[in-house]
Amino acid sequence: MASHLHPSNCVGVRNFAELHGHTELVSRADRFMLDNFATVAASDEFHEMTANNLTALIASSFLNVRSEVCRCDIKDDVCCVCVCVWRILLRLLRYYSVAAGLVQQTLFT
Repeated sequence: MASHLHPSNCVGVRNFAELHGHTELVSRADRFMLDNFATVAASDEFHEMTANNLTALIASSFLNVRSEVCRCDIKDDVCCVCVCVWRILLRLLRYYSVAAGLVQQTLFT
């Protein structure tokens, strides 16, 4: 199945693999989606992705996009986008908070 991954079917293949406990296929589908995100985001199946899976993809440092702005029509799932953006912002805030704490600790000790 992994050899037949395509932007039009990778979300469904990943969901199938996750449902049946095929961790290697889940990993291969995730990697495919990271490498081909813009094309996958334009596919009809993209709307079947869960908020958690979409968040994990967008938050990954391996996400392959030309720019941070990727046009994705999520239809009625505006809440999904808000959740994704919120989780990413929280992750960044934690990172900056830790970094600021280290700088402050270094400067004042």
